[in-house]
Amino acid sequence: MKKTLLISSLFLISLGTVANAQSENALFFDNIDDQVVVASGSSAIAGSTAMSLTMWVNPQNPFPAFPDFDGFAGIRNNADADFYMLHLNTTEVEARFRNSTGVNYDVVASGITLNTWQHLEMTYEGTTLTVYLNGVVAGSTPATGTIANSFEDFLVGNLLYQGTNFWFNGQLDEVSLWSKSLTPAEINCMINGAIDPTSPNLELYYRFNQGVAGGTNTTVTTLTDVSGNINGTLSGFGLAGATSNWVAGVTTANSTTIADVICPGSTYIFGTQTLTAPGNYFEAFPLAGGCDSIVQLVLTAPVINTAISQSGPVLTAQQAGLNYQWINCTTLLPVAGATQQQFTATVNGQYAVVISVGSCSDTSFCANVTNVGLTDINGSAVQVGPNPFTDQVTIDAGTLAVDAIISVTDISGRMITQFTNKNRNRIVIDTKQWNKGIYLLRISDTSGYLKLVKM
Repeated sequence: MKKTLLISSLFLISLGTVANAQSENALFFDNIDDQVVVASGSSAIAGSTAMSLTMWVNPQNPFPAFPDFDGFAGIRNNADADFYMLHLNTTEVEARFRNSTGVNYDVVASGITLNTWQHLEMTYEGTTLTVYLNGVVAGSTPATGTIANSFEDFLVGNLLYQGTNFWFNGQLDEVSLWSKSLTPAEINCMINGAIDPTSPNLELYYRFNQGVAGGTNTTVTTLTDVSGNINGTLSGFGLAGATSNWVAGVTTANSTTIADVICPGSTYIFGTQTLTAPGNYFEAFPLAGGCDSIVQLVLTAPVINTAISQSGPVLTAQQAGLNYQWINCTTLLPVAGATQQQFTATVNGQYAVVISVGSCSDTSFCANVTNVGLTDINGSAVQVGPNPFTDQVTIDAGTLAVDAIISVTDISGRMITQFTNKNRNRIVIDTKQWNKGIYLLRISDTSGYLKLVKM
């Protein structure tokens, strides 16, 4: 089964703010001990000749100064690996790149505003370190070198300086780290849209769309890297209430999240992707002006337990509360009226159940029913099985008369075996040498016969 989701740019535009703007979550840092640690995050840019750091930030410390500078995010060991931004004073931001030889390059950019969401970008293309504020160049300086150290943590909401924590006071959202220098056009698209998590050279990307804004989120302690590289670990957060918690974030334009279902064993076409499993997927759809609309697909699959239990001819689906259709595995046709969780076979054979939920269905294994009608031969309490059989047939002869004659013929009437009951409770007939086919079992002190099938 194939399901196709085709989303065109025209369709996205026609949705207006429903599809093009999405209010999402962020993290509120309390300036006391809140931070996110991305272990060995420097490995994401180690050896890169170009790099970028971007984020949405809402600072709330009116008078940052040592030792209460506010670290936004980045890498800092003050020796051979610095690439970070921090709130230096009320209106200024410091951006620093320190290369593997220990030489540091700083840009102090002005224009940061308190209690307002704004976008910060820091780029390095091998010769120049540049800081942008809301897509406009706010400062730059010549720089050179690379970072070789791959073991330094990438911190969000804090930076370390000689044992002092520069805890952040405010909110952060949409933090990304790249092993390339973003162009002004790319930055503009980022500000007026969203980041495609599958973008080349995107090494770390935290969307912060987790938890319940202002709710109790004590179990949501991992910041997911939607680029699939290194998740971050929250520490110090109270994770309940309006601060030190997941809160409402920046409103991202040209971004939407949709949800759908994939059925077991089926494929799902999402833009350029052919999907076969549930998960979170992203696709970029081009818009006029050179930017993309980013669609996140949350694809789920119903969990259907296809196990069945068997007690003689009675088969029971272990999955409760769904829709059922029992089928004959030989003909693959439905058994008329067999639409309940439990099914009792009236004819020997192989049966399975098709279990459905919504538009999805899945099928159990085939159960072999061999004992229909074997509790009696025309009214006598004689049990015979298995049926069909392969190497032997067992007869429960406890109720047969002594000297009752037991005979087996093939379908043409040719005698295959015949013997007399000698007061045995259980008779086993060796059938290894019998040909596959239909045989008739007769017992002299019962009426009728029983059809046996060798497989």
